[in-house]
Amino acid sequence: MSLLFLSACYAPPLEGGSVVYLYNIISHMPPGDVVLFTNARRNQVGFDATQAYKIFRNRRLWDDFGKRAQVGLLAEWFFSVARILSMRADIELLHAGEVYPSGLVAWGLSRLFHKPYVVYLYAEELTQQNRRTDLLWGKLKNLFYKTALRRAAAVVVVSDYTGELVLAYGVPPSRIHKVLPTLAISKRGACGTEPEVRRRLGLQHDHRIILSVGRLIERKGHDLLIRAWPAIMSAVPETRLIIVGKGPYLSNLQALVQETGVENEVTFAGAVDEEDLQSLYNLCEIFVMPHRELENGDTEGCPTVFLEAGAHGKPVIGGLAGGVRDAILDGETGLLVDGKNPDAIATAVIRLLRDPLLAKRLGEAGKRRSEAELLPAFAAERVMALSKTIIERADRVT
Repeated sequence: MSLLFLSACYAPPLEGGSVVYLYNIISHMPPGDVVLFTNARRNQVGFDATQAYKIFRNRRLWDDFGKRAQVGLLAEWFFSVARILSMRADIELLHAGEVYPSGLVAWGLSRLFHKPYVVYLYAEELTQQNRRTDLLWGKLKNLFYKTALRRAAAVVVVSDYTGELVLAYGVPPSRIHKVLPTLAISKRGACGTEPEVRRRLGLQHDHRIILSVGRLIERKGHDLLIRAWPAIMSAVPETRLIIVGKGPYLSNLQALVQETGVENEVTFAGAVDEEDLQSLYNLCEIFVMPHRELENGDTEGCPTVFLEAGAHGKPVIGGLAGGVRDAILDGETGLLVDGKNPDAIATAVIRLLRDPLLAKRLGEAGKRRSEAELLPAFAAERVMALSKTIIERADRVT
């Protein structure tokens, strides 16, 4: 079996939910079965040399495409991938790492080379697209999405919520397959840098640490977590909030911290390296990200940060929106709350701080789940099995 993966945005760096999701699948497949086509990236030479599978890269950097005409991008991709398929007649199935541009290119090539294809969906690309249909380009792109999804042999989604979005595009339920995000084994266990991280952030040994990790944008809910903080501090004064991440909402959040008078209890750690992040997971008592769906429909597909915190044995609290039900099993690995209600957020945090047995039970269940269901090898096996089924079905038709 020989598979060609297409991805507009692939490592390096190994950052971002969709990049990590696809990498964890590809890197755990038999390397002889996988070929990848993606855009050029800075520092790609060292990364590519460490991968066991073959990587073809477009000669232009991914950053350049924001300045280029979309039609030119599609044409460049189409002819580059067509050249690979001409050289590699053994390739039996295409995997599009995103619906656009990879999915549309895969659809065109499937008609030319008579090969089936699979599309991967995360949710954000569809919720964003649904907000742009009033524009001419948005309507045209929406047509591209429908075409690529409806003609796909299968659509792989990260959550039930994402699957519901795909159904709205007219894809039959039988062609929608859920494969949850997975976690690398390295993202588990102690790092040894916890004392240094605690010192650097000014945390005392009696501080009870609440952690939130994510890009600083409105839907993540950091603003309402900050609004909930005075109530949390009133109930448990030794609690401290550490917010990890960067993004365009930072200045708004900093102003809100000043407004609510919790500047001594809330710390913005910014972007941190992998080792420090794992130390923060180990140091915290509870992980909280009360994300919500915005009025324009923007929300989360399946936030992997909850799974990462669970892998460290931490109870998690998340907003009841988007694909969170796949990331948090309510009452089993964490608590779901109304992410638009600061009082509900505060109540959940205080409940876990005051009930260590419940917090421990939720955290242990999250860790067991990560070890039983969320290893990359499991996802790779599911995708390989799906690929085999599609190829066998295509062979019977031909």
